[in-house]
Amino acid sequence: MNHKKIKVMHFINGLDVGGAERFLAKTLPMFSDDFENVVCSISGGKLEAQLNNNGIKTYSLAKGTKISKTNLLKILFQIIFRFRTVIHKEKPDILVTYLIHADLFGRVFGRMFGVKKIICSPRGLLLQWEFLRFFDRLTAVMVSKYICVSETLRNQLVRKWKFPSSKMEAVPNGINMSSLHAENKRATVLANLGVSSKTALLTYVANLRDQKGHLELIESLNTLKDNGLDFRILFVGADQGMGKAIDNKIREYGLEGYVKPLGLRSDIYDILSVTDIFVFPSLGEGMSNALLEAMAMGCAIVANDIPENAELIHNKSNGLLGDVHQPDQFAKLIESLINNENERARLGSNAKDTITKKYSIPIVVEKLEKIYSSLVK
Repeated sequence: MNHKKIKVMHFINGLDVGGAERFLAKTLPMFSDDFENVVCSISGGKLEAQLNNNGIKTYSLAKGTKISKTNLLKILFQIIFRFRTVIHKEKPDILVTYLIHADLFGRVFGRMFGVKKIICSPRGLLLQWEFLRFFDRLTAVMVSKYICVSETLRNQLVRKWKFPSSKMEAVPNGINMSSLHAENKRATVLANLGVSSKTALLTYVANLRDQKGHLELIESLNTLKDNGLDFRILFVGADQGMGKAIDNKIREYGLEGYVKPLGLRSDIYDILSVTDIFVFPSLGEGMSNALLEAMAMGCAIVANDIPENAELIHNKSNGLLGDVHQPDQFAKLIESLINNENERARLGSNAKDTITKKYSIPIVVEKLEKIYSSLVK
């Protein structure tokens, strides 16, 4: 007799390309046949097709709907009604929510519509949404389990926000090692980027927004320029409010010939395959997919020494850690790798080995399956 599959519904704001969204696209197709995963989002997005192609059913509650002040209340009621319809149709054993707005909406209306087991998946500290922590605490009793992306975040949430430690689990982001390959050869990629093979190529993959440390990094880049280093750095990521300030800082230091803002790119693995040093000056993270991918591609890493990064990067073993607020010191770390190809190779090899042993998708999925199974026994 076939045993009943555990049905898990994942609820998220949208399905455009972001950390949580990519996490779903990577992990859900890898679950065993004991599980059936369904994704419900408010606004839909580009990753819907990828999920559908991998056999994951998706629902969009307000796809294509233009929300304004005049129709906000009407749209909200429509979203609630459609969410209820999807819940009653799918009858999930577990509802997993991602990001604070979906967390709050999902736990309240999920419970209201009959879902008994609800998991919330905080991806980082709220930062600009900290005022919502009151509502998070108020409704915490509705949550069966919290799954954090790192032990560092788990400890921060318990200490700072007083999350119940008994409900907290840490499951990291994962990397599908089999999908990591460059489409083009090194010479072709460098030519397309307009970078000489003799020039040290640095890369930073992060959207241009507060907390990502671009402005602080530029201070270090200015030191590298003043020291006569031959380098180029690629800023890969969408402008989310800091683009103008970053451009102004680049011009202030005369770094226009050194910094190449590329915007969003679909050829990240090509870029990482020709990157000599991946710099990661971020001031705050949950667990960075960009950093994981750079490690998995065997890049030598120089990262800001914050607890979230230190959980992945062990200084001088699989990367270098420094204080991006001390630009001369951070620049010195980058310079040391520009001048030492053998050390770059050693750190990159160790970084890739770290991902293979601890952060591959099968390892992550196995942890999630155990947590989900424990809730429905």
